Amino acid sequence: MEDVLHQNQYCGRNGKTIYDAVVTVRDIIAYAEDTNISICVLSIDFSDAFDKISHTYLFEILREKGIISANFCQCLRNIYADSTSILTMNGHKSKPIKILSGVQQRCPLSMLLIETCINPLLINLDRKLQGIKVRHNSNKTTAIAYADDITIIIRHPDEIDDIREILQDYMKATGAHINENKSHAPALGSWTKSVPIVNIKYDDNIKILGFHMTTNSKNSAKLSRAMLTTKIRTQAQDNYHRALNLESRIRYVVILATAWYTTRIPPPPTNCVRQINAALSYFI
Repeated sequence: MEDVLHQNQYCGRNGKTIYDAVVTVRDIIAYAEDTNISICVLSIDFSDAFDKISHTYLFEILREKGIISANFCQCLRNIYADSTSILTMNGHKSKPIKILSGVQQRCPLSMLLIETCINPLLINLDRKLQGIKVRHNSNKTTAIAYADDITIIIRHPDEIDDIREILQDYMKATGAHINENKSHAPALGSWTKSVPIVNIKYDDNIKILGFHMTTNSKNSAKLSRAMLTTKIRTQAQDNYHRALNLESRIRYVVILATAWYTTRIPPPPTNCVRQINAALSYFI
C-alpha cells in the first residue's frame, strides 16, 4: 500500500503516525503566525464516513488501481454482495434490506479500504492546490489526512472553487456527506474571514484528531492542558463514587491513556502534571 496511498495520508503508513499528522497542522499554524502569510485551515468532517462509502465506488477503485489480486477482490465482493439488514420496530421485523454502502465494523481491512477510497480526493487536491512547505526539503502539503479525517490547506481564495468542485465530485461518487456543523475553518495570518468557505463557518478553535488547537500556538497549548486536566479530574471523581474494589479501581486507570496521548503535543507543565497526579491519587 505504500506505493498506492498518497503522501498526505498518515494512517497505516510506515514511518508516519497520528502524531505526525497533528504536528504538521500545528507547525502550519505556527508558521502562519510567525510569517503572517494568508492561510485557511479547512477541517472536514464526513458524516458516518465508514457507513456511506458506495460499494460500487469501492470496488471500482480497487479494480482500477490493481491494489489487490483479482481473487482477493472477488473474496471481498462475496463478503459484501449478500449483506443485508433487518429493522425491528415494536416487535415487528422488516424484510431484509440489501446494504449497498459502508464497510464492515471491526474488520481489520476496513481502515485500508477507507484510505483507498479517499486516495483520489487527496490526489486531486494535490494537483489543484498550491499547498505549503513548512520544513526544509519537504514536499508541499495540501492536505493532512488520517483515515477519513481530512484537513485542507488553502493558500488563496481562488482555490476555494476548485476545492468545492473536488469535494462535490468525491461526494457524488462515494455517497459521502460533509457535516457542516462539525467542520471548521480557522483563518490564519492575513486571511480575511469575509471570504466564504464552501458553507463551512470560520472558527478560531478546532479539534483535530483529539487535539484542541487555536490560531495562536501558545493558546493552543494552554487550551489542551486545561481541557486535559479537567477531563481527567472529572473522570476520576465520577468513578470514585462507584462501588469498585481496589483491583477494579486500578483497571479504571486506563483514563491515563487520555493523558499519554494528549500530552505528546504539547508536553504539560509541572503544575498540570501535579494536578493530574493529585486527581489520580484521590481516585485510586
